[in-house]
Amino acid sequence: MNDGIERIHEEIINSIKSLQTADKLLSDKLEPLMTISEVAEFYHVTPQYVRKLESYGRINRVNLPGVIRFRKSDVVSFIIDTSK
Repeated sequence: MNDGIERIHEEIINSIKSLQTADKLLSDKLEPLMTISEVAEFYHVTPQYVRKLESYGRINRVNLPGVIRFRKSDVVSFIIDTSK
């Protein structure tokens, strides 16, 4: 009887670990996206300057139908890279 309970307990623990791993992977993919205006406000520049940075390839944009968005991690990375 104990072997059955231990096996079930082990299966539950493994399921929880799998869910935690899936949650971590999903949250990494669903990081916050910023609009041009939000990026401009974050950098304290104009939206036109943000568009220029994007067109020169200095910050990466996320390709979504009909809108331009930026990953917050890319926006922060640009500041870190330019401060070196």
